Amino acid sequence: MVSAVVAANYLKIAGASIFAFDYFQTLPAEIRFYKRQNGILHLSMACWLLISVRYLGMTAILLAMVGGFATTFTRESCENFFLTVPVFKVLAAVASQGVFIFRTYAICGRNRTILWFLLIFGGLLSVAEIVAPVVVPRNAKLGPTGNCISDLSKGSTSWIQYLCQVIFDVVILGLTFDRLFRGIDRKFLTHSELTRMFWESQIMYFIAVTVMNILNLIFFIKFNKSSESTMFATLGMAITAIFSSHVILDLHEITHGPRSYSLTVPHLNANGIHTTTFRNGEVVDRQFRVVGPDDTKTDSYRMDNLDIASNPGIHVHREVVAMVDSDQTSVHSWEKRQAGGDSKKSPI
Repeated sequence: MVSAVVAANYLKIAGASIFAFDYFQTLPAEIRFYKRQNGILHLSMACWLLISVRYLGMTAILLAMVGGFATTFTRESCENFFLTVPVFKVLAAVASQGVFIFRTYAICGRNRTILWFLLIFGGLLSVAEIVAPVVVPRNAKLGPTGNCISDLSKGSTSWIQYLCQVIFDVVILGLTFDRLFRGIDRKFLTHSELTRMFWESQIMYFIAVTVMNILNLIFFIKFNKSSESTMFATLGMAITAIFSSHVILDLHEITHGPRSYSLTVPHLNANGIHTTTFRNGEVVDRQFRVVGPDDTKTDSYRMDNLDIASNPGIHVHREVVAMVDSDQTSVHSWEKRQAGGDSKKSPI
């Protein structure tokens, strides 16, 4: 269908434009990130993941644009070119999964069991992602304008790639939600506290990538033998690369303005409070304590970078004190600035 091809091309342009805008907007942060490495031969895991997800995604998008809009392909050159797009698309997706694996590992308190589970689970899914669209036979198609695309007349196996990604995303989201909300009565969370928890744990990035993968999965299954199936493929690559790189860059930027945050929640039907301690969006401690009428409980949530140690400076400490008795609950909060800042260096 001509209309489907035109729509797919417009969405290719939209995806490439969004990626380009975000790339140049975040380039200064990326440069600052590189400057704080310990030399080109001693790059951190976070740095390697950033380079992989950012530039494999960029390469996949550029190749998709070339294949869709070039007018100089011959039958022979198209045969040599057409597999490069799915190869780089899969590699970029695998790099993105690496980012989310280590971020989830951090959120889950650096639990080694969870890390090994995610590495093995993600590795098996990655093999399936690579084998399905690349190894399974497919043919090149020389377009009427001299462009080069994949022949979809016999169907596509790319839906297997997106199915694997959706399965992976669901597991990641499940682990993250479980860790963030374990022991917390959500009835006592204000909207601002819930929003802050979502953004500072970066779970919103996970959700955005998952939604895009589900959308691509639906289109590749429903329109398996037509051009509509690739409608959101390039846009999906852009969204995945953008949000995966933001996971690392945002954490790095937090290093230069570290914050502390306390979440102390009264327990339902009990004269007590839940105190959850976070660091960088990861839960590092949970406590429940029965309190008297005048008892108070405080704790802090410190947003340090997971890869680069903080520089000493000014940070904002927000302290929340909950006073609970049998009749009422009052919560007071204030902010204060204090000099200095502790630092902790960890993988990601």
